[in-house]
Amino acid sequence: MTVGPALVFLSVTGFVRGLAYIPGVMEPITRPLHPVENIAPMSTWGWVWLAASLFAFVAAFWQSRFSPWGIGLLAGLNGIWFCSYFLDALLANHLLNLVFATHHLSIAGLALWAVWRGVREPKPTSEEVAHELRDA
Repeated sequence: MTVGPALVFLSVTGFVRGLAYIPGVMEPITRPLHPVENIAPMSTWGWVWLAASLFAFVAAFWQSRFSPWGIGLLAGLNGIWFCSYFLDALLANHLLNLVFATHHLSIAGLALWAVWRGVREPKPTSEEVAHELRDA
């Protein structure tokens, strides 16, 4: 089991979100919908999402030490978006943002669960592999 499929799914959803923030690509999101979007211009957030998504997509096919970074970047961005939407729903009484918050929590949570689940199985040591090859 590899983290490749999780990275592909994360990168696709992150890429689409990034495109939504880039002016002229989709119908623009012209105003911040939750607090974290006030930190930087919307187009900056678009480039952040696009860069993280492209990194994760490449890492999906080039299994290496970069895979955890790809998962971490996009799960982290989704986690930040969850917190921002959730706090906005509670503090500003924008209860519809609870829907968006749970969406981002689901993406981050399922990605982390899938990766954690896949890496729990113990990997055979080189001695175990050598022993199995001798017995074959």
